[in-house]
Amino acid sequence: MLSTKSNLSLTKKEQSMKKIIIGAAIALVMSTSLFANTWTNNIGLGFSVPITNYKAKDSIFYDTATTSTDKKTEVAFDIQGMYLGYHQNGFTVKGALSLGIGTISDLYPEDGSMQRGIGVNIVETLGIGYSFIRSDKAVLALTAGIGLQEGIYPRKVKLITGINSSEEHDVTDTLFTFNLGADLTAVIRSSEKFGFYASLYAGWIPTGFVKSEDKVEVTSGGTTSSTTKSITEDLNGTFFFAPTIGVVWTF
Repeated sequence: MLSTKSNLSLTKKEQSMKKIIIGAAIALVMSTSLFANTWTNNIGLGFSVPITNYKAKDSIFYDTATTSTDKKTEVAFDIQGMYLGYHQNGFTVKGALSLGIGTISDLYPEDGSMQRGIGVNIVETLGIGYSFIRSDKAVLALTAGIGLQEGIYPRKVKLITGINSSEEHDVTDTLFTFNLGADLTAVIRSSEKFGFYASLYAGWIPTGFVKSEDKVEVTSGGTTSSTTKSITEDLNGTFFFAPTIGVVWTF
């Protein structure tokens, strides 16, 4: 069970990451307002496939009897909302929010079957940069950005521990990471207002954590008892990729 001090530390870490994103968003909104008369806006709706590689110690991701570090890969299938704005001098800002279904490998060691986890994936990215091409028909922009990713994976596992005894686990695993990366975006317009976009965000994960909350119900000899356990570990992420394609509206 985590101590109160550990929970407070975890909360402060998550809040700090989110404050960075919120602060950057406010700065980007203010910068766009300064150039309102010479600014081009693009709003997109697309399909994104974020791919994330995680590295953590064994107690959550693998058999606790081992001492080796194990890597896991998360693949998500998201719907993305995107904003890309640029000034006539090339200065560019970009923000994106993605939400969808995430899958992660080998997350469930309790029942010995090493199943693949399915849950909810959320990705937020913000960046600034430069548009090398900015014509009526095409835009090519490169931005440097920061991002947050959260994966929530609920699961239930029932273990038969004896003739008249069993354990039921109601578990929620939450993965939260902060990334630094670059985003290459291309826009092709089929008309003055509408077109298509494709982008690739590639980043490195300097920090993050994974938290597992396990509500255990033990039945033995006709009696039932319940406990709740919580484990948190730091994540040493390695990489994050997010290719995206979609449609865009320019105004």
